[in-house]
Amino acid sequence: MDFYYRWNDYSGFYILGGGGQQVLADMVSLSLCLPLIYAFWLSRKVPYVSGHMRRATQSGSLYCFIVLVGLYFLSLFGLVSVVSAFYLQGGASLLAVVWLYSKYKPVIQGHRVNFDPLKVIAQHWEQGKWYLLSGLTVWVTMNLYIFILPLNGGVEESALFRIITIISFPVLHIVSAISAVMVPVLSKINDHALFVSHIIKWIVLLNVFACFYYVILIFFGEPIIKSLFSVEYLGYGYSLYFLLGVFVSVSTMAILLAALKVLQCTREIFYAFFVGGLYTITVGLLSSLYWGVPGAVFGWSGASLLTAAILGFKLKEALLKRDILCS
Repeated sequence: MDFYYRWNDYSGFYILGGGGQQVLADMVSLSLCLPLIYAFWLSRKVPYVSGHMRRATQSGSLYCFIVLVGLYFLSLFGLVSVVSAFYLQGGASLLAVVWLYSKYKPVIQGHRVNFDPLKVIAQHWEQGKWYLLSGLTVWVTMNLYIFILPLNGGVEESALFRIITIISFPVLHIVSAISAVMVPVLSKINDHALFVSHIIKWIVLLNVFACFYYVILIFFGEPIIKSLFSVEYLGYGYSLYFLLGVFVSVSTMAILLAALKVLQCTREIFYAFFVGGLYTITVGLLSSLYWGVPGAVFGWSGASLLTAAILGFKLKEALLKRDILCS
């Protein structure tokens, strides 16, 4: 019975109980704002494809400015809540999308292209189905621990693990942005040797950055957590040591993924993430149940390293037969 109440209190399934109205309001605001947020994410891909990287940065800066100013005034008037945060993100996303559209409207109106909608849908599905499956496996890898950790250590351990993922965002988000940029860059390279050299160069550069940030976390991680989140880390500072595997693997995966996307190896990408997901629900699950937060970070690191290794192997195979589409 204790497990039942802990699970319901954590996961939000107490909607029929005391917190039902607030949870309902949160879910309504999320459902209204999430399409706007996704529209902004999608719109920011346009500058990458067209080669206008500055516009992507400008739109992101506009979004950030609106959110920060909005948070300041919400805090000033005591209106900060889950609902107001969602509406703020949705409004900022909408304004950023409108700004991007204003920049590309002349280009869109000046280029009329005849295309077959059914063919476009078929092509999207051919590639997108593997991305969809990959996304599901990535979700499992990243979120399983949030649901598992409360079983032994309580909700606090899930919160601590979430804090670790948050302080990892600088690396995760930067390498993700570089990966998006590298897709159009690599797609324009026809020379095999130059293609490979670009991959190696960017993997090294991103790993240097990731290792630099890792060193900062090792020396200042616990004070940063305490100052930003006003919580004691409960002696789990050694969990941060396992982040090296995460940072190295995601920095490597960012470039490997871009290269495999250019080579249209979407099925191979799913295979790598699927194996990483299997690692998570076996080794990662057991380590988090036995070891708590450090075990979850250890499982995250192991799954990421395994996924990166498989992606590297699949890319090597694809490069050996580059003239043959992989999917």
